[in-house]
Amino acid sequence: MYKKFILLLVISLLGSNSIFGFENFHGHKAAIEKLNYDSLFTSATPIKNSPAGQKLIERCILAYGGEIHLQQLKSFKIQYYMENILSDDKIEVDKFFTRDRQYKIIRYQQPSFECRILNGTESWFIGRDTTLIIYSGKYKAELFSYLTLSMPLGIKTEPFSEIKYGTRSNDSLSYLYMKKNDSLMIILGIDNKDNFIKYVEGVIYQDTTSFVFVNKLGNYRKVNGYFFPYTLVNISMGLEVAKSVVTDIEINPIFNENEFTPESVLKSIDKTH
Repeated sequence: MYKKFILLLVISLLGSNSIFGFENFHGHKAAIEKLNYDSLFTSATPIKNSPAGQKLIERCILAYGGEIHLQQLKSFKIQYYMENILSDDKIEVDKFFTRDRQYKIIRYQQPSFECRILNGTESWFIGRDTTLIIYSGKYKAELFSYLTLSMPLGIKTEPFSEIKYGTRSNDSLSYLYMKKNDSLMIILGIDNKDNFIKYVEGVIYQDTTSFVFVNKLGNYRKVNGYFFPYTLVNISMGLEVAKSVVTDIEINPIFNENEFTPESVLKSIDKTH
């Protein structure tokens, strides 16, 4: 009962514009310390003035195979099992990605499913009997998910308004802070030994508060010449909420032109589930 109560509380906070955002709720068993991201961003160095930051970007992209190689990765499909830590549910998940800002995630939990789609500047939530357009902060959450998958090439291809470089005294990672229109910040924590991305943090700024999401990436493997993390831990407002293990990755699948629409999702679900 206690786990379910906490789960409902977290979902409620994430799905609202409540003042109980990151500043006021961090969980009594926080997995990461609470950080002042505005202060970290202010103290970081603009990338144009940081040779260390510029070298970090080049090392990271090279570690993943180089810019030309990454440009050939146009799309992919990832399948994994996710364990919801707070409810003990185990969920089958499919993620679909293309580099022209199309992203789809479908979660199967028999007998139901849910899906979220990002298609350009539009986003939807889809259930078997519900289709809703996603607005504002929730759209930014989907954009955060897309940008996470687009890295590290997205550092160069996405139109970020600002990019800064910095380090933190309490760990050995180097960090890139990338802002989009002062309403979304993507932060990459890059390991200085293998130059892989180990942390992706998303800060979504709202009118009265901000929400923070963290993805811890690990167990990198090479698939058809491309590196992917096979383990993922999701942290929301300081709490570990899910752990995932990848089961399959398909490189450069061909999606039809209507693949990333609510109608296409509902048709595919009816055929397969």
